[in-house]
Amino acid sequence: DQARTFASEFEQQSVSDIFRVPYLSNSGAPKTDEAVYDSNFDGEASAGRRGRRSSSAPPERSKCSSWVRTEFEVDRAGSVVPSELPADAAPEHFRLYAAVQKEFYQHDIYARVGIFLGFTHYFQSLCFYGLGHINIELRAFWVAYACTFVLAVLLALILRFDIVPPQGGRKQLLPKCEFLGPLAVLPAAVGMSLEFRVEYDPTAIALCWVFVFIAYIMQLIYSLRILEIVLPDEKFEGLGERLGASWLPEGWTKVPSSFYHVLYAVAPPNKLQPGQHDIVREVKEGGRGASGEVISDSTAAAAQNVDDNRRYHNVIPAAFSDVEAVNPWKLLAAICAVLPCMWVFLIFGTAIDVAIGEQALV
Repeated sequence: DQARTFASEFEQQSVSDIFRVPYLSNSGAPKTDEAVYDSNFDGEASAGRRGRRSSSAPPERSKCSSWVRTEFEVDRAGSVVPSELPADAAPEHFRLYAAVQKEFYQHDIYARVGIFLGFTHYFQSLCFYGLGHINIELRAFWVAYACTFVLAVLLALILRFDIVPPQGGRKQLLPKCEFLGPLAVLPAAVGMSLEFRVEYDPTAIALCWVFVFIAYIMQLIYSLRILEIVLPDEKFEGLGERLGASWLPEGWTKVPSSFYHVLYAVAPPNKLQPGQHDIVREVKEGGRGASGEVISDSTAAAAQNVDDNRRYHNVIPAAFSDVEAVNPWKLLAAICAVLPCMWVFLIFGTAIDVAIGEQALV
């Protein structure tokens, strides 16, 4: 608005501007929506076009109308102190959202991991429930095998799709042991078949106990593997920025890298892509985009010396710096750590039953 003048000042324009035919003569204003600029103070072309002028820009600065030059001079002055950020830095609202997202991205990621664990435990519980229900109610052993094995395959597919080798060179203590979860259904089914056989046989009873311990040990290792993959990976350097894909900026750690392909965490970009412009920053700081093609360098230098009262520093404060919250990985790891403890207790109690007899302590 400071570039707009009264109609009575029309005669103060140059003669060529006074007799310019509207809509027929080119005012010389560059078409910034079609041009590609590097967002620097010199108005140079981007890397692919450096050294030549934009095709949509006016051929000469003198061809620009006086009111066009005045408007660019005012806009170039800006309203804030120019920041020390690079020319292709992300817009301010992106950086503000990134500062806030850094406080909750772990909660977002571990919430998905928690849902994944909920589904896996649900399907595995259906396997054992099917074994017990079908064998006890129907005594249909082949039906029990068929139903539970279909659910076990479903569980194995979910584990295969969502768990991948960790990134960053993290050492695995129990690689591929997550598949012991669906495989534990097999010895459990065999043991239940021996338990419900019609004729009494001490050898069958001994084999039943063997399969029971095999299933318990497989479940113990499976639960330890689940605990291993949910722990955050400090060596995980994050995901590379790619258009249309999940990515995490550098330094955003404390996430399980075994789920890096299904994190679905999208952080704001760190920089502008070629051909993108931060219009708000151009208005605030001035001197960017196509202004170098309209006004001269001497005018640009004078326009930068504006009153400091019109300017303010654009500082992004740290979000939630005084808030202490529970780390999500600690909460989920504590829940997963309960399972190995319970399986150790169950194995120990079953060993006592085998040694002194079932219900001998009652």
